[in-house]
Amino acid sequence: MGPLLKLEDQLDKIVNKSLPPLPSNAKKFMVTIAPWVALIGGVLSLWSAYALWKWAHTLSLINNYTKALNSMYSMYGYGYRAPNSVAQMSIMMWIAMIIMLIEGVIYLLAFSGLKNQKKSGWNLLFYGLVVNVVYGIVMIFTNYGGMGTFLGYLIGSSIGAYFLFQIRSSYSK
Repeated sequence: MGPLLKLEDQLDKIVNKSLPPLPSNAKKFMVTIAPWVALIGGVLSLWSAYALWKWAHTLSLINNYTKALNSMYSMYGYGYRAPNSVAQMSIMMWIAMIIMLIEGVIYLLAFSGLKNQKKSGWNLLFYGLVVNVVYGIVMIFTNYGGMGTFLGYLIGSSIGAYFLFQIRSSYSK
């Protein structure tokens, strides 16, 4: 992966040359817990995607009932209109759910590589970090996110990149 390899090298230079290093015992601790953090992160990402899907379908169902009520009220001339402000599932919502699923699968796949201290496991965490930034960008264009959400994802991903690149040297090819 050419562009991601270049990004990885640039981030490595920034983190390891410009920022203060972690103590070696902190790095060892992070390498020890990394597989479990990835496993928990993967499960939570998959659960979040499912919860978002369930929530969006519930809102769509409410919206359908509201439309049916409005149709019934207008047919019988009651003069009442039920509020119809519930948003339908947009394409951005579907994209967000797909990205969360991808991120969850990446983190789950990283578990065994991280447990065996393989670079492939570390690479999957890095790809998950990139996917997380993409998710933040997608959230700019949803009704549920915005620029503040994107900045939160960017800050969180920057902190994650710092820790991720601090332990990079602990993983063998």
